[in-house]
Amino acid sequence: MNGKSWMAGLALAVIGIPMAFAAALHVAPISIQMAPGQSAATLTLKNEGDKPMHAQVRVFDWSQAQGKDNLGDTQTLIASPPAIDVAPQGSQTIRLVRTAKSTVTREESYRVLIDEIIDPATAPLNGVNVQLRYSVPVFMSPDGMKPPRMTVTASIEGQTLTLKAQNNGGQHANVSAVTLENAGGESVTVDAGLLGYVLVGQIMEWKLKLPPEGTAKGQFVTLRCRFNGEEFTTKL
Repeated sequence: MNGKSWMAGLALAVIGIPMAFAAALHVAPISIQMAPGQSAATLTLKNEGDKPMHAQVRVFDWSQAQGKDNLGDTQTLIASPPAIDVAPQGSQTIRLVRTAKSTVTREESYRVLIDEIIDPATAPLNGVNVQLRYSVPVFMSPDGMKPPRMTVTASIEGQTLTLKAQNNGGQHANVSAVTLENAGGESVTVDAGLLGYVLVGQIMEWKLKLPPEGTAKGQFVTLRCRFNGEEFTTKL
């Protein structure tokens, strides 16, 4: 699966099952940060529907290169059990275990993909057809981990904002709440949610369309966003 990009949280893929059926699966937490020396963590899958739920759980090494997310095979972190059946209104715990005995010397990053598996014999034939996938980020912390240290450049060309973020710190940074501000202090929201992640030592770039109301604000001079919830400001 190298070279494929996966965003955090929930992803929906059109493959042949009704949305109401797929939406019954819920996963918590939506991200995991394991403390130094911690070798195990858990995820809870809950079936809030009225039919049995089947799901596959897979763990991938998560890296970034040339501005893209890459998923690769790993045995350093494993999920148990790798396949589950959850009764209606029931729940199932997935245990994540770091099998490597070596000490974590740099923050390690993984993705746990949880895919709902539908039995064609029981799936309804009509409706909007989707399958539910959760992509849960998992991070393992080294002793003395330093916070992220971000360098950001941003520019606007036409109706497109290019945002480039470099992380020279010791911890990943999630990027959210991207807004632009003009000289008069008026702001417009470009992306209110989670934009993505910048892993340790990596550079990520996003091209974002400006909202229609942005044109009326005039020339923008400042970009604001949040890295791990902390506000960050840079000039355009």
